[in-house]
Amino acid sequence: MPWKPIHPSHAIERVRIFIRFDDEVPTKFVRKLFRQAEQNLSSTDFHQLRAKEERAIRLGPEGVLPERSDTDPLVGWELLRTNPSNQVLEAITFETNSLSYETADYSGWSSFRDRFVEVSNPVLIEVLDLVNIQAVSLEYVDRFLFEGKADEAAPGGLLADLESFLNDDALSGSVLWHLHRGWYAGRGSDRYLVNQNFDAKEAKTTNSVERSVQLYTKIEKRIRQPEVDSNVLLPHLEFMHQQAVSVFASKLTDEAKVSVGLKK
Repeated sequence: MPWKPIHPSHAIERVRIFIRFDDEVPTKFVRKLFRQAEQNLSSTDFHQLRAKEERAIRLGPEGVLPERSDTDPLVGWELLRTNPSNQVLEAITFETNSLSYETADYSGWSSFRDRFVEVSNPVLIEVLDLVNIQAVSLEYVDRFLFEGKADEAAPGGLLADLESFLNDDALSGSVLWHLHRGWYAGRGSDRYLVNQNFDAKEAKTTNSVERSVQLYTKIEKRIRQPEVDSNVLLPHLEFMHQQAVSVFASKLTDEAKVSVGLKK
Protein backbone atom coordinates (compact mmCIF):
# COMPACT_ATOMS: atom_id res chain seq x y z
CA MET A 1 0.00 0.00 0.00
CA PRO A 2 1.47 3.41 -0.97
CA TRP A 3 -0.17 5.07 2.07
CA LYS A 4 1.69 4.66 5.37
CA PRO A 5 0.67 5.76 8.89
CA ILE A 6 2.93 8.38 10.46
CA HIS A 7 3.99 5.92 13.18
CA PRO A 8 4.96 2.25 12.82
CA SER A 9 1.87 0.94 14.63
CA HIS A 10 -0.67 3.77 14.40
CA ALA A 11 -1.50 6.96 12.54
CA ILE A 12 -2.41 9.14 15.53
CA GLU A 13 -0.89 12.62 15.36
CA ARG A 14 -2.80 14.15 18.28
CA VAL A 15 -5.56 13.26 20.76
CA ARG A 16 -7.58 15.71 22.83
CA ILE A 17 -10.25 15.58 25.53
CA PHE A 18 -12.25 18.82 25.79
CA ILE A 19 -14.59 19.52 28.72
CA ARG A 20 -17.08 22.38 28.55
CA PHE A 21 -18.61 23.78 31.75
CA ASP A 22 -22.19 25.02 32.12
CA ASP A 23 -21.06 28.38 33.49
CA GLU A 24 -17.93 30.52 33.77
CA VAL A 25 -15.51 30.11 36.64
CA PRO A 26 -14.88 33.45 38.43
CA THR A 27 -11.65 35.17 37.41
CA LYS A 28 -10.34 35.23 40.99
CA PHE A 29 -10.67 31.44 41.04
CA VAL A 30 -8.78 31.19 37.74
CA ARG A 31 -5.98 33.21 39.33
CA LYS A 32 -6.00 30.96 42.41
CA LEU A 33 -5.55 27.87 40.21
CA PHE A 34 -2.85 29.65 38.23
CA ARG A 35 -0.88 30.29 41.43
CA GLN A 36 -1.28 26.65 42.44
CA ALA A 37 -0.03 25.48 39.03
CA GLU A 38 2.91 27.89 39.35
CA GLN A 39 3.86 26.54 42.79
CA ASN A 40 3.56 22.89 41.68
CA LEU A 41 5.27 23.22 38.27
CA SER A 42 8.65 21.88 39.43
CA SER A 43 7.05 18.67 40.74
CA THR A 44 5.28 17.85 37.44
CA ASP A 45 6.39 16.56 34.03
CA PHE A 46 5.43 19.87 32.41
CA HIS A 47 8.08 22.40 31.41
CA GLN A 48 6.18 25.67 30.96
CA LEU A 49 3.23 27.53 32.47
CA ARG A 50 1.69 30.20 30.27
CA ALA A 51 -0.96 32.71 31.28
CA LYS A 52 -3.85 33.30 28.88
CA GLU A 53 -4.86 36.94 29.05
CA GLU A 54 -7.70 38.89 27.51
CA ARG A 55 -6.62 42.14 25.90
CA ALA A 56 -9.09 44.83 24.89
CA ILE A 57 -8.25 46.88 21.79
CA ARG A 58 -9.60 50.06 20.24
CA LEU A 59 -9.75 50.86 16.54
CA GLY A 60 -9.14 54.48 15.68
CA PRO A 61 -7.41 56.79 13.20
CA GLU A 62 -4.08 55.76 14.72
CA GLY A 63 -4.80 52.08 14.05
CA VAL A 64 -5.18 49.31 16.61
CA LEU A 65 -4.44 50.48 20.15
CA PRO A 66 -4.60 48.67 23.50
CA GLU A 67 -7.64 49.64 25.56
CA ARG A 68 -7.24 50.19 29.28
CA SER A 69 -9.42 47.88 31.38
CA ASP A 70 -10.19 47.71 35.09
CA THR A 71 -10.91 43.99 34.94
CA ASP A 72 -8.41 41.19 35.56
CA PRO A 73 -7.03 40.17 32.14
CA LEU A 74 -6.27 36.57 33.21
CA VAL A 75 -8.80 34.26 31.54
CA GLY A 76 -6.89 30.99 31.83
CA TRP A 77 -3.55 29.22 31.64
CA GLU A 78 -1.85 26.27 30.03
CA LEU A 79 0.80 23.78 31.13
CA LEU A 80 3.09 22.54 28.37
CA ARG A 81 5.53 19.67 28.00
CA THR A 82 7.89 20.15 25.08
CA ASN A 83 10.69 18.27 23.32
CA PRO A 84 14.25 19.65 22.80
CA SER A 85 13.04 21.40 19.63
CA ASN A 86 10.36 23.17 21.72
CA GLN A 87 7.52 21.34 19.97
CA VAL A 88 4.55 20.79 22.27
CA LEU A 89 4.13 17.12 23.19
CA GLU A 90 1.50 17.53 25.86
CA ALA A 91 -0.74 20.34 27.13
CA ILE A 92 -3.44 20.94 29.68
CA THR A 93 -5.40 24.15 29.12
CA PHE A 94 -7.79 25.74 31.60
CA GLU A 95 -10.09 28.65 30.74
CA THR A 96 -13.06 30.17 32.53
CA ASN A 97 -15.52 27.85 30.77
CA SER A 98 -13.45 24.82 29.72
CA LEU A 99 -10.63 22.39 30.44
CA SER A 100 -8.75 20.39 27.82
CA TYR A 101 -5.96 17.85 27.75
CA GLU A 102 -4.11 16.85 24.59
CA THR A 103 -1.02 14.95 23.60
CA ALA A 104 1.08 14.40 20.51
CA ASP A 105 2.94 11.62 22.33
CA TYR A 106 0.26 8.92 22.12
CA SER A 107 1.23 5.40 23.18
CA GLY A 108 -2.17 3.75 23.64
CA TRP A 109 -5.66 4.42 24.94
CA SER A 110 -5.12 3.12 28.49
CA SER A 111 -2.03 5.23 29.16
CA PHE A 112 -3.67 8.31 27.59
CA ARG A 113 -6.82 7.85 29.68
CA ASP A 114 -4.84 7.37 32.91
CA ARG A 115 -2.66 10.40 32.20
CA PHE A 116 -5.78 12.51 31.61
CA VAL A 117 -7.12 11.50 35.03
CA GLU A 118 -3.75 12.26 36.66
CA VAL A 119 -3.38 15.79 35.29
CA SER A 120 -7.04 16.89 35.20
CA ASN A 121 -8.25 15.71 38.60
CA PRO A 122 -6.49 18.43 40.64
CA VAL A 123 -8.27 21.09 38.56
CA LEU A 124 -11.67 19.38 38.27
CA ILE A 125 -11.95 18.63 41.99
CA GLU A 126 -11.63 22.38 42.65
CA VAL A 127 -13.72 23.66 39.74
CA LEU A 128 -16.67 21.28 40.07
CA ASP A 129 -17.56 22.85 43.41
CA LEU A 130 -18.55 25.90 41.35
CA VAL A 131 -19.78 24.62 37.98
CA ASN A 132 -21.01 21.42 36.34
CA ILE A 133 -19.76 19.70 33.22
CA GLN A 134 -22.04 20.42 30.27
CA ALA A 135 -20.35 18.34 27.57
CA VAL A 136 -17.20 16.35 26.88
CA SER A 137 -15.61 15.54 23.54
CA LEU A 138 -12.84 13.21 22.38
CA GLU A 139 -10.90 14.19 19.26
CA TYR A 140 -8.44 12.10 17.25
CA VAL A 141 -6.22 13.48 14.49
CA ASP A 142 -4.70 10.73 12.31
CA ARG A 143 -2.37 11.15 9.34
CA PHE A 144 -1.22 8.90 6.52
CA LEU A 145 1.72 9.77 4.23
CA PHE A 146 1.80 8.94 0.53
CA GLU A 147 4.98 7.22 -0.64
CA GLY A 148 5.15 8.36 -4.24
CA LYS A 149 4.65 11.40 -6.46
CA ALA A 150 2.29 13.94 -4.90
CA ASP A 151 0.11 14.27 -8.01
CA GLU A 152 -0.45 10.50 -8.04
CA ALA A 153 -1.72 10.30 -4.45
CA ALA A 154 -5.02 8.62 -5.28
CA PRO A 155 -6.98 8.38 -1.99
CA GLY A 156 -8.77 5.20 -3.08
CA GLY A 157 -5.90 3.10 -1.73
CA LEU A 158 -6.52 4.57 1.73
CA LEU A 159 -10.20 5.45 2.01
CA ALA A 160 -13.19 3.39 0.94
CA ASP A 161 -16.33 4.43 -1.00
CA LEU A 162 -15.15 7.85 -2.21
CA GLU A 163 -16.58 7.73 -5.75
CA SER A 164 -19.83 9.54 -4.90
CA PHE A 165 -18.08 12.32 -2.94
CA LEU A 166 -15.02 13.33 -5.01
CA ASN A 167 -14.57 14.28 -8.66
CA ASP A 168 -12.18 12.54 -11.03
CA ASP A 169 -9.30 14.94 -10.39
CA ALA A 170 -9.49 14.39 -6.63
CA LEU A 171 -9.84 10.62 -7.07
CA SER A 172 -6.71 10.54 -9.23
CA GLY A 173 -4.71 12.45 -6.62
CA SER A 174 -3.84 15.30 -8.98
CA VAL A 175 -5.51 17.97 -6.76
CA LEU A 176 -6.03 18.63 -3.07
CA TRP A 177 -9.48 17.96 -1.61
CA HIS A 178 -11.55 18.13 1.59
CA LEU A 179 -14.57 16.20 2.90
CA HIS A 180 -16.70 16.76 5.99
CA ARG A 181 -19.48 14.67 7.48
CA GLY A 182 -21.41 14.77 10.74
CA TRP A 183 -24.47 13.30 12.41
CA TYR A 184 -26.17 12.53 15.71
CA ALA A 185 -26.25 8.91 16.85
CA GLY A 186 -27.59 6.95 19.81
CA ARG A 187 -30.71 7.56 21.86
CA GLY A 188 -31.55 9.10 25.21
CA SER A 189 -28.58 9.42 27.56
CA ASP A 190 -26.36 7.69 24.97
CA ARG A 191 -27.00 10.29 22.25
CA TYR A 192 -23.79 11.79 20.85
CA LEU A 193 -22.52 13.95 18.00
CA VAL A 194 -20.06 12.66 15.39
CA ASN A 195 -17.88 14.93 13.25
CA GLN A 196 -15.30 13.69 10.77
CA ASN A 197 -13.09 15.67 8.38
CA PHE A 198 -10.79 14.38 5.63
CA ASP A 199 -8.08 16.70 4.29
CA ALA A 200 -5.55 16.09 1.55
CA LYS A 201 -2.52 18.18 2.51
CA GLU A 202 0.73 19.10 0.80
CA ALA A 203 4.10 20.05 2.28
CA LYS A 204 7.18 21.16 0.37
CA THR A 205 10.47 19.56 1.37
CA THR A 206 13.96 20.42 0.09
CA ASN A 207 13.75 18.20 -2.96
CA SER A 208 10.10 17.28 -3.37
CA VAL A 209 6.45 17.79 -2.43
CA GLU A 210 4.96 15.46 0.19
CA ARG A 211 1.27 14.53 0.12
CA SER A 212 -0.66 13.31 3.14
CA VAL A 213 -4.25 12.76 4.22
CA GLN A 214 -5.36 13.91 7.67
CA LEU A 215 -8.43 12.41 9.32
CA TYR A 216 -10.12 14.29 12.16
CA THR A 217 -12.67 12.32 14.20
CA LYS A 218 -14.66 13.90 17.03
CA ILE A 219 -17.23 12.36 19.36
CA GLU A 220 -19.10 14.77 21.65
CA LYS A 221 -21.48 13.78 24.41
CA ARG A 222 -23.72 15.92 26.59
CA ILE A 223 -23.46 15.13 30.28
CA ARG A 224 -26.81 15.14 32.05
CA GLN A 225 -25.77 14.50 35.66
CA PRO A 226 -23.34 16.39 37.93
CA GLU A 227 -19.76 15.11 37.87
CA VAL A 228 -17.36 15.28 40.80
CA ASP A 229 -14.02 14.46 39.16
CA SER A 230 -12.50 12.98 36.02
CA ASN A 231 -12.92 9.40 37.30
CA VAL A 232 -16.69 9.75 36.92
CA LEU A 233 -16.12 10.70 33.27
CA LEU A 234 -14.36 7.43 32.49
CA PRO A 235 -17.45 5.45 31.34
CA HIS A 236 -18.31 8.31 28.96
CA LEU A 237 -14.76 8.43 27.64
CA GLU A 238 -14.64 4.66 27.12
CA PHE A 239 -17.87 4.88 25.13
CA MET A 240 -16.56 7.77 23.00
CA HIS A 241 -13.25 6.02 22.38
CA GLN A 242 -15.03 2.93 21.08
CA GLN A 243 -17.26 5.04 18.83
CA ALA A 244 -14.30 7.07 17.51
CA VAL A 245 -12.38 3.91 16.59
CA SER A 246 -15.47 2.50 14.86
CA VAL A 247 -16.08 5.69 12.85
CA PHE A 248 -12.39 5.96 11.91
CA ALA A 249 -12.19 2.33 10.77
CA SER A 250 -15.43 2.54 8.78
CA LYS A 251 -13.81 4.72 6.08
CA LEU A 252 -10.48 2.87 5.76
CA THR A 253 -9.68 0.24 3.18
CA ASP A 254 -8.76 -3.23 4.48
CA GLU A 255 -5.09 -2.57 3.75
CA ALA A 256 -5.17 0.67 5.74
CA LYS A 257 -6.89 -1.09 8.66
CA VAL A 258 -4.11 -3.69 8.72
CA SER A 259 -1.43 -0.94 8.74
CA VAL A 260 -2.82 0.52 12.00
CA GLY A 261 -3.69 -2.76 13.70
CA LEU A 262 -7.47 -2.61 13.21
CA LYS A 263 -7.53 -5.73 11.05
CA LYS A 264 -5.30 -8.80 10.87
